Parts: sequence; C-alpha cells; structure tokens
Amino acid sequence: VGSGAPLLWRPSGGAHFVRCPPSCQSFGLGLEVVGCRVYDARSSICAAAVQVGVIDSDVGGLVKVVGREPPTSYERCNLNRVVSVKTVDALPGTALIASRPSEPITLDIDELLDEAKSANGSATVADILGQQNRTITGAFYFQEVEGSEADDVVTLHSFRKISTPEAKQPYRSYVADVSWRIGGGDLQRRQVVLGPDPDADIELNFCHDGSAEPQNRCE
Repeated sequence: VGSGAPLLWRPSGGAHFVRCPPSCQSFGLGLEVVGCRVYDARSSICAAAVQVGVIDSDVGGLVKVVGREPPTSYERCNLNRVVSVKTVDALPGTALIASRPSEPITLDIDELLDEAKSANGSATVADILGQQNRTITGAFYFQEVEGSEADDVVTLHSFRKISTPEAKQPYRSYVADVSWRIGGGDLQRRQVVLGPDPDADIELNFCHDGSAEPQNRCE
C-alpha cells in the first residue's frame, strides 16, 4: 500500500502444491492449526496435512491444498498427534497465526482515501485499514482425504439455448443449470452461461482430447 502503511492480504482461492519437510512435528507446527478437515487459511498447511492423513509426519512429501470460502465456524480434532482448535484465540501462547499474511492484493489508494474523507474528512488509509496488517478471512482443505469424495461435486442438470448461436463464441448462446459443492461447503445452484468468465463463481468450458491445438483438454 505504501512505505510504512498497513497491508491488506487475501488467501488464495486456487489449488497449490506444497512440499512438506519430514518430521514437521518437531518444528512445533501442530500448535498452529485451526479447524478439522477444513482449516483457517492461516493454519500450518503441513501440520493440517498430517492431521488428516494426507502425509506421514516422519516422511513429509508433496500435498495439494485448495482454497475455499471460510465456513461459519470451525471444528477441532485430535488426529495423528496433531491437536487443532476452533478459533485463533484458542491457540496457546502464539500470536503468529493471527498475523500471518497470505497472497497480497492490489489496493486502490485513491478509492480508500475517498472512502476515508467521506467518513470524517480527515481519515487516512491507515484509519481505514487499521494500524496493523489485516488478513481477509479464508480457508483451505485437501481433496485427497479418504472419504471426502462427496465434498467436491459438480452436477449438470440441464442446458438450454437462449439465443441464435453466432459464428464467434457460439457457446455463449447456451445456459446450463448447474449445482456444485466445494470442499464440503454449501451446495450452490446457478444458471451459468457457457464459456470463460473470470468473474463467475464457476465456469463451464468445453474440453478436447490431447491434440496440440486446443488449450482446453480433458485430462
């Protein structure tokens, strides 16, 4: 945001691969886990992976972690020698998780200043964000957890034509009735226009075989 100014951070909503070291328990990472199966985004990824059995604590390895919207509340559990908690405040003796940043986002300073001035005429960006760095709430989970297959579901119920297809982007003339669940969250159902849409909650695209030409491929 600027030199000396507080920062606003946002956890990633995508999928990432993280390599965890062997014997990660020896580093005390298990003390920084909030949640069970679905975790606060500031939790230790490797300790959470050990807890749900994705990796062995003595071996470590590569894990796939997926971001999602946070639930209304978190559960706690004691699995594989990792004890988690329900809230950040319940972590004993550590403030690290409360301040840990995630993926930075770009802020419009002029927009923030306009918001501040409209409030009392003299506020600064720091007044809007607070004097401390802040983290937007987020969560993550692991898709490879045994028994969690129903946590990620996409169902195409039907589709219909809404206009005459044009030569360019003919798929935009079709709408699909689709429902989905991500990471065991709430079931969503929408009418979605086919094709790329970076601002949509879900995209429905065509995929092709493994030929060299198409960029979208079925894998």
